[in-house]
Amino acid sequence: MSYHQFLITLPDQVREIMVDRLMALGSLGVIEGDGAMTAYFPAASSPGSIVRELEISQELLSQAGHRFALKIEHTVLADADWNESWKKTFKPIDVGARFTILPPWEHMVGDRIPLVIEPGMAFGTGHHQTTRSCLVLMERLAASVKNERFLDIGTGTGLLAIAARILGFKQVVGVDTDPLAMEASR
Repeated sequence: MSYHQFLITLPDQVREIMVDRLMALGSLGVIEGDGAMTAYFPAASSPGSIVRELEISQELLSQAGHRFALKIEHTVLADADWNESWKKTFKPIDVGARFTILPPWEHMVGDRIPLVIEPGMAFGTGHHQTTRSCLVLMERLAASVKNERFLDIGTGTGLLAIAARILGFKQVVGVDTDPLAMEASR
């Protein structure tokens, strides 16, 4: 099975809105990088329709005062390319004062705490602002949580649950209904 890959260049101030739009359009996942993001869609998706919808979103955001250039590059990936593309785009990311999220094939540099995540179809690679914000907040709460419990609903890769355990939460539970997430978080 092949997939559609869209490399989208846009400014940070509209990134979260556009990620939400991509997910609403049926994206299987979005990887955020510096000044760009990569979105993946099933083979049955219509690339032309996706591009048109993104252009409409750009126009609506422009009318709301967010004028920006939108660059979209489309490629079709074969199944084997899908797995390799994760490795090409998933790079270590520093989050908060303590953590670095990285894939198993990257090497940790420095004295930060590594959170090693195998990227795949499960949510939770740390590249989404929501995940990063949760990690920063968890760091701030770390001193007062030694006897507290942590529940990660929709755990995805288990990234937040792993961080909670490292930060000293007494009991940590991660739950998800997605079979890919359940496999990834084991």
